[in-house]
Amino acid sequence: MRVSKLVDDIIRADANYFFRNGFISSDEYNRVYNWLEGQEDEEMRLKVADWLESDAKYFDELAQALINYHWFILPFMTVFVRVVPKRLRKYAEELRNA
Repeated sequence: MRVSKLVDDIIRADANYFFRNGFISSDEYNRVYNWLEGQEDEEMRLKVADWLESDAKYFDELAQALINYHWFILPFMTVFVRVVPKRLRKYAEELRNA
């Protein structure tokens, strides 16, 4: 399944973070990148779907904290607060159902 450039970048950032901090092995790291390049890997597809769902939840919480602290950025953050988590959840659902 092809993902957008934004989601591709987010998945790569997740893989880099998880690998650097020891949450995934080098084999899993390579498998994520291979999956992004088009190799079929059911386990990585589902793992990435979980990551995107977690990213959406984290983004919701982070955005709300920023808005609460910097209320004047609400007009600028509205698009991000509504669109980004929604798109991440959409891709996570599509990956689970692929």
